[in-house]
Amino acid sequence: MELIDYLRIAKRRLWVLILVPVLAGVGVAAAVILAPTHYRATVTVTPSALVGGNPGNQYSGSQAVSQYVSMFQSTAMGPKVAAAVSNKTGIKRGQLSAGLTVAQVGASSVMTVSYTGRDKRLVEPAAAAVSEATLNTMFASQVKLAEAGVASAKSHLVATNDAIAAWGRKNHVVDPDAAYQAQLNRINGLLQQQATLQANGDAAAAAALSGAIATARAGLTRYGPLLASYHTLTAEQTSAETALTAAQQSLQQVRSQLGAADPSQVIFTGGTHAVSRRSSLLTEVIPAIGAGVFLAVFLVAIIELAAQARRQHREADLEAAEAQARSVRLAGNTSTAYPSERPRGGRGPLVTKPVAKTRR
Repeated sequence: MELIDYLRIAKRRLWVLILVPVLAGVGVAAAVILAPTHYRATVTVTPSALVGGNPGNQYSGSQAVSQYVSMFQSTAMGPKVAAAVSNKTGIKRGQLSAGLTVAQVGASSVMTVSYTGRDKRLVEPAAAAVSEATLNTMFASQVKLAEAGVASAKSHLVATNDAIAAWGRKNHVVDPDAAYQAQLNRINGLLQQQATLQANGDAAAAAALSGAIATARAGLTRYGPLLASYHTLTAEQTSAETALTAAQQSLQQVRSQLGAADPSQVIFTGGTHAVSRRSSLLTEVIPAIGAGVFLAVFLVAIIELAAQARRQHREADLEAAEAQARSVRLAGNTSTAYPSERPRGGRGPLVTKPVAKTRR
């Protein structure tokens, strides 16, 4: 089919192409106008101390804003926040998800949380509750993790201290480093005394100190393996102390972040207002009219296909009838002609009788 054929079809079915979109637009417009009034409240979340700035912040670096925005949006629309807000406000989760909008303001870290609903009294509390629950979920969970890290580091440090105490009870040494140093100082003192005696010519007294020096040196050798095992324990203790310090610093940091996420400091409400029906008409009627146009085109196509099928069926019937008529005419031309006579008495239909052919 060419373009002119489609134009002829459109002209012939113009009533369908106009009526269906008009009915669709009027129906949706009536539904919007007759629908109950909806109200919307918007809450602004300004996390000035939560994103960027301190390198130790949870959201820092070149991707801090995008990471924060993504986490805020996914958390606000998540089931945990929905459950908390539903329990607080009494709004069903489905209604809350349907009326909730979370958006970023430009390229900043400022977020807007909007909620649209029928109950004017619950609209603003719901938007504020979503914002508060989102911040609490994002930052309070970090505090819990940091507290768990501190508790684990403390238990590890206690375990290492207990291991060192048990080692001391087993080896009867409280501070092997100090004991080793004391023994070494004793040996050095004996050696100095021996050298002094030898210098003074008192060889007998100097020789007498040799036994004490040998005994002291023998006692010093036992500290070698003790110090090795003790230093292993003290190294683990130092590591546990370092881990505890780091965990405590992390806990202090996330607690400060949680304090910076205080809803009274970062959440600002903008009041409640009725949703304009004009915007709803524009956003719903125009798509309905467009859908009506597609539906009308589809209906015209169905009607034309059905009409074409009927025409083809009629043409086939006519061709069959003409073919049958032609066959009957051809059969009449080739058959023997019989004269018609009435039966005796002159009544009844004409009866044909064969006529004998004469020879020429």
